Amino acid sequence: MRPPKNNDVESTRSTIHDTPTAYFHTNLGRFIFFVSFSGGLYEYYWFYKNWMITEQASKGKRIRAILRSCISPFLCWRLFKRIHSDAARYGYQHSKLFRRATLLYLLAFTLPPMSMAITLLTTSFMTTESINALFILFIPKIVSLFALIVRIQALLIAQRAIKFYNQHAIPGYIIKRKNTTFEWFCVVWILIFYISYVMPLFAP
Repeated sequence: MRPPKNNDVESTRSTIHDTPTAYFHTNLGRFIFFVSFSGGLYEYYWFYKNWMITEQASKGKRIRAILRSCISPFLCWRLFKRIHSDAARYGYQHSKLFRRATLLYLLAFTLPPMSMAITLLTTSFMTTESINALFILFIPKIVSLFALIVRIQALLIAQRAIKFYNQHAIPGYIIKRKNTTFEWFCVVWILIFYISYVMPLFAP
């Protein structure tokens, strides 16, 4: 294990101590799948798990992981900063990327409401129903898809830092391969949601 290095990136309360705890991390394919199709559930789970880990490493300080995960757009920068700061202590060269992750994540949450507002404002000046339908039905969906891609990119920046930290701070660390109970719940949720959404399309 490489010894920690000094870095000018501040940490609110570092998780580096005598027995470091691994941040929550999963493989790339599983992560993108659950974030893309769980309707936001997996993101809250991801934030919750990592806030819980920071609470365990904070020597009794209450983090209120459930609350922080529910308002993740407003507090994501704290977790992103902490993750990158801890990774930097083990030689991670991209510790400043927590700023980019924060900006991308905030942008992803502001795009859909801005798009809806612009769409409603634009269609109010149009008289052609077909153009109105185009704006109302398709533009928000395209923007929502783009926002999802941006959100995934922000979380992947944090995931890369987590992977580096876990591999360098935790001896013998191995990325988990099996689904957790909550991930199986997400699978069932996804199946129920998309079956109930798709089946009516084929109804006579």
